[in-house]
Amino acid sequence: LCYTGCGFCEKVLVWPRGMSHWLNLKVILEKLMERGHKVTMLVTPQNFVIDYSKPSTMNFKILPTPQDRKANENRLNDFLDLSVNSAVYHWTILKKLQDTNYNVMIIDPMMPCGELIADILGNPSVHTLRYSMGGTMEKYCGQIPSSPSYAPVDMTGLTYKMTFMQSVQNLMLSIFFDFWLQQHDTQLWD
Repeated sequence: LCYTGCGFCEKVLVWPRGMSHWLNLKVILEKLMERGHKVTMLVTPQNFVIDYSKPSTMNFKILPTPQDRKANENRLNDFLDLSVNSAVYHWTILKKLQDTNYNVMIIDPMMPCGELIADILGNPSVHTLRYSMGGTMEKYCGQIPSSPSYAPVDMTGLTYKMTFMQSVQNLMLSIFFDFWLQQHDTQLWD
């Protein structure tokens, strides 16, 4: 989006997470806004890092959440329910987002249900970082296309410019991670 100058999209919806992920994403969003893109961020009132109260060129949509923050920190299931309920079951917010006709949704993969919101809105999604070994979770959960012939497997040190032998190595590692992680997860969840 940043490289192509004006790009092909005008409106960008962002589902961010805080902490170090926000620092990475903020630079990307600033470049997009410099190039004329309109950026809208979905944030919760409990966000520690993103200060939506200050004047900004970004548009912030605040998702209402229950005020009892301690209860939300006690269990991961509560956090997942909170994320889904805050975003997916607020029909008025979803309707406004659909009416805005965003072209793309940028998602921090550490924030739950970003792919679900993108799917509901009918938007393609872009992850801000890869987070699983071999990119396996991104491929199967986020359904991100990842052809081993030109997309290097994470943590290999390879780039998209690969020799034939590096492409073979990349394919073998892709198969390894798919098989190894699938076997590990199957045993874990069964």
